[in-house]
Amino acid sequence: EKQNAGVGIVVCKPYRRNGYAKQALLQLIDYAWKHLQLIQLHSKIMPENKATVALFLKVGFLQKGNTKFVLNR
Repeated sequence: EKQNAGVGIVVCKPYRRNGYAKQALLQLIDYAWKHLQLIQLHSKIMPENKATVALFLKVGFLQKGNTKFVLNR
């Protein structure tokens, strides 16, 4: 059984900078740990996407290389 999953977030322009991505990401992490019993989440984020890089770091993801971000349970 797979114990990790990839994560991606898309928020349409009119709704950006309102905290929706952070709220969704935190809920997804909670669900992944509590209900799916996952042990790792990962994401590929391009360095020029500074807002998303900052968000993932803020919620606890670690940067592993130029584009890879990982969150362990």
